[in-house]
Amino acid sequence: MFDDQLQSDKFNEADRTRIVKNIIGDEMAAQGLIPVAYAYRDVPTAELKLYMLQHGQESEAFSNYLISGLTYICTFGLENKLRENALNSINLIRYGKSSPDRDT
Repeated sequence: MFDDQLQSDKFNEADRTRIVKNIIGDEMAAQGLIPVAYAYRDVPTAELKLYMLQHGQESEAFSNYLISGLTYICTFGLENKLRENALNSINLIRYGKSSPDRDT
C-alpha cells in the first residue's frame, strides 16, 4: 500500500478487509471478474535454495516462507468471457445433449 505521498505503507488487516469486501466482493464479483492480486518481496537466491532444501518445495513451511513479508502492489479483475461453444458444453453436462429441448 502507498500513502498520499506514494511512500510504501504497511498493509494491515483493515486494508485487506476493505479490498476483499469492497473491491473483490462487491465490484469484481458484480461484474463477473476473476480477481488477481500482485505482491512481491526480494529473496536472495542462496536463501531461497537453502530454505527449499531444508523444508521441501511442496511443504507448508516453504509456502509460508514465500508469502511472508510481501509488498502488496495491486488487485485487478480479469474478464472471463464465455466461449462460443460454452452453451453446448453446459447443456451436454446438464442434459447429456446439446439442447434441453432436443432428443439428441
